[in-house]
Amino acid sequence: MKLRQLVVVLVSLLLIMSVLLNIFPAAAISTTQTTPDVYFGVDMGYGTDVAGAKSLIDQVSSFTNFFVLGASALSDSITQLNQTLQYAYDKGMYFMSYPPSLYTRNFSSPFAVPNATQAWLDYAKANWGNRYVGLLYPYEDEPGGHQLDMVSGGNSYRPANITKTENTTYVDAEQQFIDSVWFMDLNRTKMVTGYPVFTSDYALYYFDYKAGYDGLFAEFGWNYSRQLNMVMCRGAANVLNKEWGVIVTYEYTEPPYIESPTELYHDLIYAYDSGAKYIVVFNSNPDWTGGILTEEHYMAMQQFWQYTQDHPRETYPVNERTAYVLPEAYAYGFRGPLDKIWGVWEADMTSFVLSISVYIMMEKYGSKLDVIYEDAMQSGETYGYKNIIYWNDPSAVADRWPPGYLPIPTPKYSTTPAPSTSTGSTQTSSPSSVKNYEVSETFIYGCLAAVVVIGVVAGVFMFKKKPHLRS
Repeated sequence: MKLRQLVVVLVSLLLIMSVLLNIFPAAAISTTQTTPDVYFGVDMGYGTDVAGAKSLIDQVSSFTNFFVLGASALSDSITQLNQTLQYAYDKGMYFMSYPPSLYTRNFSSPFAVPNATQAWLDYAKANWGNRYVGLLYPYEDEPGGHQLDMVSGGNSYRPANITKTENTTYVDAEQQFIDSVWFMDLNRTKMVTGYPVFTSDYALYYFDYKAGYDGLFAEFGWNYSRQLNMVMCRGAANVLNKEWGVIVTYEYTEPPYIESPTELYHDLIYAYDSGAKYIVVFNSNPDWTGGILTEEHYMAMQQFWQYTQDHPRETYPVNERTAYVLPEAYAYGFRGPLDKIWGVWEADMTSFVLSISVYIMMEKYGSKLDVIYEDAMQSGETYGYKNIIYWNDPSAVADRWPPGYLPIPTPKYSTTPAPSTSTGSTQTSSPSSVKNYEVSETFIYGCLAAVVVIGVVAGVFMFKKKPHLRS
């Protein structure tokens, strides 16, 4: 080939490459790490050896992309922790774990980072990058549920021993909750490690987030309403700019502990189509000595994984959803008319009416509902919702209020206009700044009928407290 012909060919190739680079610039130069649309996997809550963890990873890695190492016995050993997570990494998975036991509480010097801690953090970031999603912390989960059910620990209650006097308000109780040692330690861990911190819970998600958690897994279990947990957790995550997911956990206090494979499949689909970023299946018996998932459960998980590959999510975007706004700091469990407020106030007529109202809103709006709290609205932000309905708006529930049982709720005090917005969201009126809430005196004559309505609400909310397995 003559020199002139060679030059022409080379110039032509350069021109073609230039055109291709302009057409496909991202494919040519992108080095950005991508993240999955959904993190789906198991939480291994049992075991003391790496071989057992590797065996479970081998069993699920073909139909999951996320592994939660919830066995503290493995995370306590840096060697075992690193071997397990490296194996998950080599299988192409994302993962999360408890941190190794590298430091103890030291509030006199709360931000000091021991050399061993820093060495492990450097190792994790250098070897695993964004595949190490975050930390489970502290070693005990369910802070909101424990607060609501007043689960004891030593000589106190966890997370907060709320001091209640005749002048204590719900806002005061919230501050005691947030200021507890539990969350002091949590936020110190975030500062020391630089990783986001997650836990699972079954109540009070909004207040868990405000106290410092970056992500929460709403628990699907114990025959509690899946929709209730979803609308509370998703709504809180949206207005506080946090991450949320679902963990399927115990349904029974005895074998088989977890729900049937068919029920599991439907719960996974519901979580996925509701927009959960993380979907996890808990796997451990109460003694932490072995798993509870059967081959049929794994088959259901495999079918769900295939569903996610074949079906885009059917989640309603925020601008098609309605937000139902509860009173500020009103930490009621909504598991039935006999639940408590912050674990220290007994249920009253306000909580009874709100239980019915939340049920009506869930029935009315279905997957288009989020539940949030009033203090999130004080800036006038609408968070993109199509409609915003306040708890004291009787018109919101009037069309479905149980006939003949109780009067439609009216505020004991007058309402004030909601902040004006320019986003196009529809808002109802919002209550004044009274911090402990009561409905009007017209409810006095309705108390006799309350027993009848309890039967209606019982079909959706559970009355019993959750049995606690972790001490």
